[in-house]
Amino acid sequence: MEDINLKYIDINEFKKDVYTYYLDIFPEDERKPLELIELSYKKRIYKNYKNSI
Repeated sequence: MEDINLKYIDINEFKKDVYTYYLDIFPEDERKPLELIELSYKKRIYKNYKNSI
């Protein structure tokens, strides 16, 4: 089994590397607006991680 290495990403990296994928995989009625995600990052409520392999 392969180890998973997670890396915290900030909002800029989220917008650059993850947000397009996020839009593709979640139905429109289940998505949070980018502004809400950004606000959650600023308030330190929301964190995102990605596989760093």
